[in-house]
Amino acid sequence: MSPHKLRHFLLTWLKKQGIDDALIQPYSGHESRKSLEVYPPVTLTDIKKEAALAAAPH
Repeated sequence: MSPHKLRHFLLTWLKKQGIDDALIQPYSGHESRKSLEVYPPVTLTDIKKEAALAAAPH
């Protein structure tokens, strides 16, 4: 799993917990809170798929 996807997952989770964007934004890597709106939801299923792909023999 890439650090970028992990960050998406964590920020999405925080938003779903009701944490205000003003508190999340400094950790998002973006200068504007508005840019948090473009993040697609990343689910636990997405993370599991990504982990399975990373663990699979190449």
